[in-house]
Amino acid sequence: MKIATLLSVCILVAAMACRAADAPDWPSWRGPDKDGISKETGWNPASLKKAPKIDWKAGVGFGFSSVTIKSNALYTMGWKDGKDVVSCLDPATGKTLWTYSYACERKTEGFGDFYGPRATPVVSDGRVYTLSQFGHLNCLDAKTGAPVWSTNVVDAFGAGIPTWGIAGSPYVHGNALLVNTGERGAVLDKNTGKAVWSSAGVGGYATPVVFTRKGRTVAAMFGKDAIRLVDARSGNELWSFKWKTNYDVNAADPLIKDTLMFISSGYGRGCALFDLSADEPRKLYELKTMNNQFSTSILIGDCLYGVDGNTGGGKLECIDLRSGARKWAQGGNFDSVIGAGGMLIATTGNGDLVIVKADPGAYAELGRASLGTNKTKWWTHPVLCRGKIYCRNGAGDLFCLDVSK
Repeated sequence: MKIATLLSVCILVAAMACRAADAPDWPSWRGPDKDGISKETGWNPASLKKAPKIDWKAGVGFGFSSVTIKSNALYTMGWKDGKDVVSCLDPATGKTLWTYSYACERKTEGFGDFYGPRATPVVSDGRVYTLSQFGHLNCLDAKTGAPVWSTNVVDAFGAGIPTWGIAGSPYVHGNALLVNTGERGAVLDKNTGKAVWSSAGVGGYATPVVFTRKGRTVAAMFGKDAIRLVDARSGNELWSFKWKTNYDVNAADPLIKDTLMFISSGYGRGCALFDLSADEPRKLYELKTMNNQFSTSILIGDCLYGVDGNTGGGKLECIDLRSGARKWAQGGNFDSVIGAGGMLIATTGNGDLVIVKADPGAYAELGRASLGTNKTKWWTHPVLCRGKIYCRNGAGDLFCLDVSK
């Protein structure tokens, strides 16, 4: 009996180890497929109905950088004592494995209390790429934090800095490293940091999105006053559509579905859908039904789920992708949202983490947990990876919650 029991325990432990080893990483902004959807299956949304089980909490510095996870390492950024700090933590314990820092000013004019890094690190082939709000672009060894190369895209490319700093995350495609700086963005060789092509001027706040169109590798660059399709190899502009938003804030990423492209901005600007199948893209609609100020909408099935409205008063909303028709909208001061297993994981300005069923029929809340009442900003996307939810606020409080089965 004892042998059988011991054997059962060994099998269970081995199975859990295999499941952990097979669990997908979250190596870049908006996840492995860059669509904001976690492939996680080993979690229980109902666990948030009770008091949240916080595994650990760490101070990573002021800012809005989300986390990326690769193997047994978590990466994020923050601002502390006159420096930007790139932190590598153990995702299971929160223990600091290494840090890398560099001098970076705390600009308050125009920034208010929104200082600190906005971009999220990306991990690729054993290296970590980070971008500051002032253009510091670094390539670091993922295991040690040792610098491999660095440049400043503002100085090197003659790019301007948007009012609230550079916010789009670095985007890796093959050996190309894309950044949304300048009117058309820029591409560098990720191994050397050498510029492939670049553009001057001021860019937008969104992250580049790469896709294939008519056999060509194309980058969608959401600039300060237009959405542009750019040849990712040459930097040549293929098409643009004027999209002016108050304060030049186009921050939510373009969303590509087959031959469709959806864009959305806050401040009452609304959303638009384009058909990219023809030589000349065609606008299918332009509506006010979804206003993504910062957080990019999530596509599940034929519906988009996103935060409609500006932070501090956003509604969680569902609309039909192809028609733009609103299915439902729920108030609650929502700030950001990701998807997982037919569910939504959202943050609110009150510091709540909310689990909602991704159902176009109605808003259905499955769980909620409060992470604090301090008046700070919860704009950063949460991350679900290996049965844990990671979320942070603008003050730099990074939480790890256990939501495993």
